[in-house]
Amino acid sequence: MKVLLDKRKKLYLESDAHSYMINKYSGKKDKNGNEIYQTLCYAGKIEHIIKYLYELKLRESTATSMKELIEDHKQIIKEIRELFDAEGLVND
Repeated sequence: MKVLLDKRKKLYLESDAHSYMINKYSGKKDKNGNEIYQTLCYAGKIEHIIKYLYELKLRESTATSMKELIEDHKQIIKEIRELFDAEGLVND
């Protein structure tokens, strides 16, 4: 599985037989033609990936008040819900 999480940041959710990963691609290739990426997070459950993604986005907040931080929180939750709902990975 390779699912785009953030086009601007080139973040992808990927998986293998044992875990999920969030990988950040550089847009470059190595000498063998393989895409170069950095693994930001490994997780055994998709819930942990969602939590990591939330925390990553919240740390980027430029809020200077609790009101702004709460608004950022709400927006991040909305974005993550839309992202995972669109991919069929989260059901209510």
